[in-house]
Amino acid sequence: MYKVLLQPKAKEELQQAISYYAELEVTSLAEKFIQSFEDTLNALEMNPHFQIKHPPYRACKMKKFPYILFFRIIEELELITVESIFHTSQDPDKYPQ
Repeated sequence: MYKVLLQPKAKEELQQAISYYAELEVTSLAEKFIQSFEDTLNALEMNPHFQIKHPPYRACKMKKFPYILFFRIIEELELITVESIFHTSQDPDKYPQ
């Protein structure tokens, strides 16, 4: 099983998303977002070989929320580094580089 490490930019984007959903008046939406994010990380730990979306990054879409996780795999360390948690309504030209 792979280990997942969030890079500082991804941590910041995660906090922004959680804050956004927490501010909405929909009960427990932030909690549902966190659970979906954790489920996505668990899926990555088990099988990180999703499509290469924007080389050198791979991408994995979160279920039920409009976010894509961009990540790299460091095979020799069995490590996944999540570089960005990208909202899909943003301009694709802003994908991580």
